[in-house]
Amino acid sequence: CGVKRENFTIDENSFQSALKDCMFKSSDADILNDLFTMWDEEGFGFVSYRTFLAGLSPLACGDCYTIGSALSFSMKLIDPGKTGCITPVRVYELLVAINKTAGFLGDPVLKAVEIQDIVKHVFLRQSHTRTHKDVLPRLERHPSIAKFVNGRGTQRYRPTGEDKHKGEERRGGIPRNRKSIGHRLYEA
Repeated sequence: CGVKRENFTIDENSFQSALKDCMFKSSDADILNDLFTMWDEEGFGFVSYRTFLAGLSPLACGDCYTIGSALSFSMKLIDPGKTGCITPVRVYELLVAINKTAGFLGDPVLKAVEIQDIVKHVFLRQSHTRTHKDVLPRLERHPSIAKFVNGRGTQRYRPTGEDKHKGEERRGGIPRNRKSIGHRLYEA
């Protein structure tokens, strides 16, 4: 449970090549490009693979029908060493990434303090590494996770600039009546 990996990056050229190789529909590719741009906060043309995959994980997990299976999938994606372990920092980063992507898509999101409370609860205020199997049940049962998954986050993305004038659409052209990440993935 102690293997550390470098925080590898995905550069924009490799990302574009992967999009082309995977033959995404143009609307999906546009959303993925917008998400890449969102995660490229400094504008240097690369993003952390761990953060990017964590943020995309709820959208990429086609057979995740429970909160646990979706979170397990997400944790595996950001565990390249296949250690089966995760730190409080990684759980926080994972939840922030999923939350940020949900906000980008217009879904209700959690406040930063709620995410911090989740991590404190899961790790019982201790800072040591735990196994995925130990972390998952605590995450699944946390009331803020249930609230988020059911599309009842306490905040919404607030458009700025030109996004304010898009009327019936939110950032990325996502219609208002689209199901939230939580509703789409976790309804049985």
